[in-house]
Amino acid sequence: MNLFRNRLLRASSHLTLATLFAGGLGYVFQVLMGRLLCNSEFAAFSSLNSLTMIVGSPLAALMMLIARRVARLNATNNTAVLSWLYRFWQTRVLGTFLVLGCILARAMPQVQAFVKTSDGVAVWLFWGVLAINALVLVNAAFLQGFQRFAWLGGLSVIIVALKIGIACGLIVAAEWGLRGALTSMMCAGFIIWIAGLIHLQRTFSPQQNQCGNEASGFPLHEVLSCLSATVGFAVLSQADVPLANRVFPPEIAAPYAAAAVLGKAVLYLPGGIALALFPMVAANEHCARSRTAMLRQALTTTALACGIVAIVFSTSGDFIIQAAYGHRYPNASAILAMYGWAMVPLALAFVLKNYFIASAKTACSFLVGSAALFLVVLLRYASTSPRTMLSAVGALGIALCVVSLWMHAFQPPSLLTKDYSRHDHA
Repeated sequence: MNLFRNRLLRASSHLTLATLFAGGLGYVFQVLMGRLLCNSEFAAFSSLNSLTMIVGSPLAALMMLIARRVARLNATNNTAVLSWLYRFWQTRVLGTFLVLGCILARAMPQVQAFVKTSDGVAVWLFWGVLAINALVLVNAAFLQGFQRFAWLGGLSVIIVALKIGIACGLIVAAEWGLRGALTSMMCAGFIIWIAGLIHLQRTFSPQQNQCGNEASGFPLHEVLSCLSATVGFAVLSQADVPLANRVFPPEIAAPYAAAAVLGKAVLYLPGGIALALFPMVAANEHCARSRTAMLRQALTTTALACGIVAIVFSTSGDFIIQAAYGHRYPNASAILAMYGWAMVPLALAFVLKNYFIASAKTACSFLVGSAALFLVVLLRYASTSPRTMLSAVGALGIALCVVSLWMHAFQPPSLLTKDYSRHDHA
């Protein structure tokens, strides 16, 4: 058991550092785009970038389902179909985006009006970014399932560094503006996809070419539960900012958004832990007691790390806000202090979400989606101040953690030992 826990600690430490570094470079990329693009182009870029996050929620659900299947097949040495499975999902994702491209061509005026841009080429580049990112996510799912954590963390950092370098060249030297920013995202994703493709092709043995129709699909209830968890958590962690912008006056909504940008850094901390925990649990290599011990270790580490950051936000909020924004948002420090503590239970819920998806406990996954729906309704009609909004987010996060842990303690273990090469096909 200690061996598995040490593996989790080492892998999660490396992935957390990679996640934090990639997140920091992501902030640099956003700031650079704000400085290099004119106001209208930056507004359009921000809108398109936000849409990639929203569209990415269902893709993240697919990634987790694929990673779980790969981890189980690999752990049981049932690897004859992995090469075929990889080609199956790469071609299906590509085909899906070709269909979406046809829909986009028909709906181009509406899409341009929504993101407030007259540049149709930029919208097509945005579609290319989405398609490449989807292919990269399939690679990431296989890397996670194989527990190739060094590759997974390294590529997540390199892709952001490539975006920065290519964007600066295209915007400054070539004066491509918005098109340059989107082209940089597409080119960086393409390079990372090729790198992952080459590495995975070397991983597959020559015998891993067997057709595996039975292992390719997923039961509808698993797809729905995973979508409920991933999309639901995206709403839980992101819906407060657009709702604040809708219900609060600008003099409150602006500092709230400024504090949210920094406060959400708490959610970066468990990213590496969740990435490492997921395939270890999904592979079903350990007994129930060992998996519970790993979950306890992951939750303890997350609580300590996120608690420390929340304390820093509470004690040094003024300094942090001034360092980031100068004197533009003097009221944001008080919001940042509350925001940090509200994100701590959501960070714990994020770890629990990944654990339960890996364990195929669908009831807990649907619980996350229900909590997200309740939060949207609550904040839409009951939010009167930032304190009320953040108190609701934090309280719902605590309730989600408590109920999830109670269900974990009393729910019978999932049947994780079934042969996924012969069952569970859609």
